[in-house]
Amino acid sequence: MRCKNEYILPADSRFIDDVLTWASPVHQGALEYAVDFVMNEGTPILAACEGIVAYVKQDSSVGGRDSSYWDQGNRIVIRHANCEYSAYEHLTYNSAKVMLGDRVERGRQIALSGNTGLTTGPHLHFEVFHRPSSDDSEGETLKVKFKELNYLCVNIRQIMLLPEFKMVKGGPFGS
Repeated sequence: MRCKNEYILPADSRFIDDVLTWASPVHQGALEYAVDFVMNEGTPILAACEGIVAYVKQDSSVGGRDSSYWDQGNRIVIRHANCEYSAYEHLTYNSAKVMLGDRVERGRQIALSGNTGLTTGPHLHFEVFHRPSSDDSEGETLKVKFKELNYLCVNIRQIMLLPEFKMVKGGPFGS
């Protein structure tokens, strides 16, 4: 299913090294349409669409490849129009610039990228989802359309190709 809202990139494109929609083994099932933005730790993360902050976790300072880190990723979720939510994961410890219930405008800085949770390198795990869990922290991902790219991520086997990005045929980065 395709998202209804229009989203901007969740970081300034000058700081994004690669964009992967297929490299992570966890991008399956409900996470099928998640997107990984490869970037350095500490990169400002932006709200991709206006909405209300529905979930904030920022208490983790650990991350790694072991599945024991699955629930240790710092995460912010924003609720948007059309019953859609955007999620931003692997954020830096205690870097949230928003609180639960805050109204955010598209493009507002909400946190800093990091390397927390189940991950093999610094990146931002981004997803748009619907059918949220009871705490609004996760749901079933939707195909994402980014405004400035006029591009639709249609499945986990595709990569976004932009002139300023390197083409990646594989990827070391986790979710």
